[in-house]
Amino acid sequence: MQSTIRVGRVAGIPIGVHWSLLLIGTLLAVEMYQAFDETGTTGAVAVVASLVLVVAFYAGLVAHECGHALVARRGGVGTAEITLWMLGGIARLTGDSPTAAIEARMALAGPAVSAALAVGWAALGWGADVTGLPTVVADVAWTLAVLNLVLAVFNLIPAFPLDGGRVLRAALWAWRRDRVGGTDAAAWVGTVIGVAAVAGGAVLAVVGDDLLSGVWLALLGGFVVRAGRAEAAFVRASDLARRNTAGACCHRPPVLDPGIPADEVLSRWPLDAEHPTYLVGTPGHPDGFLMHELAILVTDAGSRPVGEVALPWSRVPVVDAAAPLAEAAALLGDSGLRRVGVRLPDGGLGVLSAEDLVPSAPRQVIDQGARRWRRSST
Repeated sequence: MQSTIRVGRVAGIPIGVHWSLLLIGTLLAVEMYQAFDETGTTGAVAVVASLVLVVAFYAGLVAHECGHALVARRGGVGTAEITLWMLGGIARLTGDSPTAAIEARMALAGPAVSAALAVGWAALGWGADVTGLPTVVADVAWTLAVLNLVLAVFNLIPAFPLDGGRVLRAALWAWRRDRVGGTDAAAWVGTVIGVAAVAGGAVLAVVGDDLLSGVWLALLGGFVVRAGRAEAAFVRASDLARRNTAGACCHRPPVLDPGIPADEVLSRWPLDAEHPTYLVGTPGHPDGFLMHELAILVTDAGSRPVGEVALPWSRVPVVDAAAPLAEAAALLGDSGLRRVGVRLPDGGLGVLSAEDLVPSAPRQVIDQGARRWRRSST
C-alpha cells in the first residue's frame, strides 16, 4: 500500500498515512463529538476531546504496529514502513519470519501492546473518576481503553492475515513442519471467516438496517480474503524461488519467421493468455518477440513483416538457466514487459513470466518478491 502522507519516524521506521484514514478519522471524530454532546460535554471542549481521542487512538495503532516491527527486528526481520489506513495499520516487513516461533511472537506483539494500552487508559479513567477530574477526561480515557481492547481482541481472530491468523499459521507451520502448507491452511480458514464477514455485513446492512456497520464489516471481510490469498501466493512463490532455477520454470515460446505478414499472425497463431509470448527470428538469436498484452501492435501492422513490428528482444532482461529463480523474479518485477529471457543449455532461449512462477499470482506479489530479494542480496 502506498502512503500519501509521510508523518515521521518511530524507532527509525517511516510512518505513513493513507488518504482513507483522513476520511475515517473525520467520521470517527464526528461520532465522538455527538457522543460527548449527549453526555453533556458541548462546544469547544467536545471538539477538542473528540480530536484528542482520535489522535490518541491512531497513536495506539502506530504503537500496535511498532510492537510487531520491534519484535520482528529482534528476529532479524526489518520493517520498511508502517502505514495507517481506513481498516487499521499495516507494517510492511522487508523479509519473512525465519521460524514459526518468531512468527508467533511477531504476531502476538501487536495485540499485547494494544492490551497494555487498554489497561493504561482504564487506569487513567479510574483515576479521573476517583479524583474528581472533569467528566470529559474520564470519558476520553475509558473510550480509548475500550477501543484498544477491541483492537487487541479483534486482531486475535484466527483469520489470516490478521494477527490471530498469523498465530494460527505459525502453529500449523510448526506442527506440519511446512511453512507453505501452514500458510495455505491458515489462508483457507481466513477465507472462510472473511466470506462469512462479507455475508454478515450484507445482512446487517439490509436486514438489520445498519448500513455503516454492514459496509464496514463487509470491507473487513473482503480485505481478509484478498490479502490472505495474496500473501499465500507470495509464500508459494518465495518457496518456489528458493528451490528452483530460472531454467526449471521457464517455458519455450514458439518461434515465428520474421517474414510472415503481421496480418496473418493472429489468424494462424493464437496470441492470448494461453499463448502469451512468441519469439520472432531464430530460437537462439531472436530479433524480437510478441506478447498477448500488446496484440494490438500486430492488428494495426497490416501486411508488414512481423519482424518489423515485433518488440526488440534487447528490451527483455536475460539470465542464465542456472540462475536462482529469486534473481529472475527480481528482474521480472523490474521489467515493464513482465518477461525475462532465459539462456538455455542447448543454446535456445526460454521466457519466464509471472504466471510461470505462480499461476494467477497478482502483479503486486511478484513486485513484493522482487523487492525482498534485492534487499536480501545486498
